[in-house]
Amino acid sequence: MTLNELSILVTGKETTKNDGMITFLSYDSRECIEGSAFFCFKGTKTDGKLFIKQAIANGAIAVITDLPVELPDNVECLVTKENIRSIYAKASGLFFNYPAKNLAIIGVSGTDGKSSTSYFIYQLIKLLGHNCGLSSTVYVDDGTGLRNTPWRNSTPEAFPLHGFLKKACDNSCEYMVIEATSHALSKEYDRL
Repeated sequence: MTLNELSILVTGKETTKNDGMITFLSYDSRECIEGSAFFCFKGTKTDGKLFIKQAIANGAIAVITDLPVELPDNVECLVTKENIRSIYAKASGLFFNYPAKNLAIIGVSGTDGKSSTSYFIYQLIKLLGHNCGLSSTVYVDDGTGLRNTPWRNSTPEAFPLHGFLKKACDNSCEYMVIEATSHALSKEYDRL
């Protein structure tokens, strides 16, 4: 993804800076690498804007925020009126070329039994002879085999989830079963 593509998605306008390549999307300044776009999430205890300097020091070339902030000349400030988490989810889809469009996705939500139900559906689809992926609290399968989940959240954040969906597409999955928590589906967190 280019900085210009990200700018158009976030602001509706082309970038005013050099149109570099975006190599990574992050809301954690410690995870930023050269070419990252840093999304300033507001948390319950802090605000991502407090970590902009660290993100830039680690290589961020774009900062996505809800208010203008002063940045070095070589870093683009992209201001959105939309929920930053929603923009992060949309940018994650764009970054990986919208892999969800190539999968029949089954989301399992509810109070109890999401992991079990997701696993049962996954098994049934595989028994019917289809390539199926799985993302749940307990297990994941991106088309390379079942293994323990690497994520601490039942439904991971948008960037790792879209990366996972891309791997599933690359591994010929036709279906994906996702444990879809109410937090992940909410407009506040908007992971899905």
